Amino acid sequence: MVSNRELSRRIKGAAFAISAGMFALLAVLVFDIWRSGALDSPQALAGHMQRYGAMAPIALMLLQFFQVVVPVLPGVVGCVAGVMMFGPVWGFVYNYVAVCLGSVAAYGLAYRFGDGLASALMGQRAYEKYVGWIRRHDFTWVFLLTILLPLAPDDIFCYLAGLARMKPARAVAILITCKPWVILAYSLGLQALHLA
Repeated sequence: MVSNRELSRRIKGAAFAISAGMFALLAVLVFDIWRSGALDSPQALAGHMQRYGAMAPIALMLLQFFQVVVPVLPGVVGCVAGVMMFGPVWGFVYNYVAVCLGSVAAYGLAYRFGDGLASALMGQRAYEKYVGWIRRHDFTWVFLLTILLPLAPDDIFCYLAGLARMKPARAVAILITCKPWVILAYSLGLQALHLA
């Protein structure tokens, strides 16, 4: 019979192994996309991602997750590529799930590990530019509006929500209920442009 301590150790070991494997897969995917030059435009990204065949939805979701956690390219690029590849419905679904998971991860990393990791992942310049918001304003409303507005630096504000020690339930509720509107706007807007 396995003790509770041994079972806990095995579960933590398995979780670490799965996380390390996912991180390695993500690193290979991002490197492949970056090396191909596909990050230059949504069209180039969509064309490159089609090479993954049946794995293309997973590749898109991993890329969208990564671009939230390490905000180096605008999320709209992945959203537009997703709609171009899978249409407005499935493109929306894949983008929404991945962006929400990435946003919750960014919040959780900042909440758990603080300023050092958050400033490294979001970039020192962005950190210095935005960190004052968590002290000078009613941050809950600022966070909510940032998540709702298109082209706002919402990925960075996910980290700031963690640094502001926003309650996890509140942060997740805002992300889950507010994120779909911007992603839906991108999806429907692109579809309208294609129909015009």
